[in-house]
Amino acid sequence: MRVEFIALLCLVVACKAGTKDAEDGTLETATEPTTGVTDTTDDTDPTTTPTDNSTLAQWCRLQPAQVDCAAAGTSCATTCEHADVLAAFDTLIAAGGGILYIPAGQCTWDDGDYGIRSTTDVEFFITGAGRDETVIDYHGNYCFDFLVGSMDTGAASGFRGLANATFNGHPDTAGYGSRLIGARTNDHAEVCVHDLKTTGWGHVGRLTGFLGVVHSNDFGPPSMNNTTAPANQNSYGFYVEGDGGWAGYSSSQPDFGSRDWIFFEDNTWLEYSHELAGFCSSKFVFRGNTVSENDGPLDTHDPGYNSCWHGGGDAGTMHAGRAYEIYNNTFHRDELASDAIDPRSGSGLIYDNQLENFNNGVQVSLESHSDGPRCRVADGCQKDFDYDNGNCTDADDGCCEAPNQVWIWNNACTNVNDCFEVERGHECMREGEEYYLREPSPAEVSYTPFTYPHPLR
Repeated sequence: MRVEFIALLCLVVACKAGTKDAEDGTLETATEPTTGVTDTTDDTDPTTTPTDNSTLAQWCRLQPAQVDCAAAGTSCATTCEHADVLAAFDTLIAAGGGILYIPAGQCTWDDGDYGIRSTTDVEFFITGAGRDETVIDYHGNYCFDFLVGSMDTGAASGFRGLANATFNGHPDTAGYGSRLIGARTNDHAEVCVHDLKTTGWGHVGRLTGFLGVVHSNDFGPPSMNNTTAPANQNSYGFYVEGDGGWAGYSSSQPDFGSRDWIFFEDNTWLEYSHELAGFCSSKFVFRGNTVSENDGPLDTHDPGYNSCWHGGGDAGTMHAGRAYEIYNNTFHRDELASDAIDPRSGSGLIYDNQLENFNNGVQVSLESHSDGPRCRVADGCQKDFDYDNGNCTDADDGCCEAPNQVWIWNNACTNVNDCFEVERGHECMREGEEYYLREPSPAEVSYTPFTYPHPLR
């Protein structure tokens, strides 16, 4: 079975992205890239949330009480015990995919490093009976593992979502690298992860190559009775990785306002070191979230600080986190510490956030490496900035993937030492060049936020 995804590329008012002309440096308007999907949106009223009637949207909106275990395309485990869930999953995949239902109950999964591990491209969606209804205490390393091959093998994953359950990790027995979800695909498939409650994971998820939405979840705290590492130490909410491609700064801006990103909206995050980190040409939207007691910033990373290993793992073939929209979020700590937002690569729009009790609210910096801050290069380009002499002549050549075209405005800071700061690489992070402390004009960035809530909801 192959689900046809119906993607709303954008509303009429939001369908344009700024593209830099190579000759004169001005911005011209360009349409969204063709994705080969069907747009069924009624664009006559841009204030109305579009309707997505795809199979995935129906799965995403399915309430636990609506699950029909007798229906075709549905496989229900008899209990939440590991063996029963595995048997139901195997039955579902053999029948062509669909919905895997894990019933109410509290069960411990502790037999092996993996809960469910699969490389199938048959599409499936996993749902429980509800938060605090289906409760899994997991004592392994990787609960749901759908990391199909690598991005270079042409592999597509059938994973389409996880919802309506509580998952407790146990780093004391599994190690601090425990992970709830790991999934990779090369076909830009959409996923829907919602209404989960999680505690005790080294990181909640690693999503590579996916679009879609992660919404209405309660993430954290990351450690639960953990003696192997302090709370928040190197704990991530999600590693977000793109498809490895890159449109360099000299050729185009990202497609701000497009559906072709992964969205994190209306989640709560408690006590993470980094609630989100962008790698490998990732493009994410972070909006409407509440972040509490984080011990490190929401961030993106340069090519040398990477984990998806496109092109065989050579640092000259990987890419940084590409783009981000971060808006309408609340970041709060009870005591002054840490930083809230810290892009170290790519282009972004950061605005209308509430920031309280931080050393730095929003900081733009170069990645820190063992020999000091410098910009790692990509695509075989061998240039580095000469920081000793303040040489920034190569900042815009598309070779170095340091922060560039980052727009920051209208963020409210309460008890914050510096609402904005350049943390590393002052010589090459220049206001009016790499970053701007104002809203861009329509001529600079043609942008309307993508419809809220996400149409899959």
